[in-house]
Amino acid sequence: MRYLFPFVFLLFLVSLLASCAGEPADTDTTGPAGSTETIRELIIVDFIGVELVDSNYVFGSIESSAHSINGNILILDRPACCTREYTHAGEFVKSFGRRGTGTGEFVNPLSMTRLSDGRIAVMDLQAGGIHTFLPGSEWEGLSAETNRESVLNMTATDSCRYVARERGLKHQI
Repeated sequence: MRYLFPFVFLLFLVSLLASCAGEPADTDTTGPAGSTETIRELIIVDFIGVELVDSNYVFGSIESSAHSINGNILILDRPACCTREYTHAGEFVKSFGRRGTGTGEFVNPLSMTRLSDGRIAVMDLQAGGIHTFLPGSEWEGLSAETNRESVLNMTATDSCRYVARERGLKHQI
């Protein structure tokens, strides 16, 4: 009885090794005969948001994204306190907004949306409310003061209005 467990364990190891030995696994990836499956390979040709490159391509936290009136990509970066614009090819165009408490500056931007007339609305409760920027990225002003209410997100609607969600604030600008 004393040698039964080591014997069974040794038998198990031998059977395990025997099952792994033999011919290598079939590595044919062409598929079954007559298959018309197309295999496509993804090749990375460019990127946005990596470390140790131009700071315009590094993000701290993407809070919101939208398309500008001309079709470019807008990204709201919360730690950088700015909105960046990129072409569809990923080329940096411009940045607007920055950290601060002055006109067109942010403290903690939470949400962004593009209105139907091309203006960009950025919500920053700690900087006084919802800031609007003209299509050329010039600061237009505060369109709504939120007084640090718990509004967390906003969405554009028709007729240049937006709905700020959490407490149901709806404001036309």
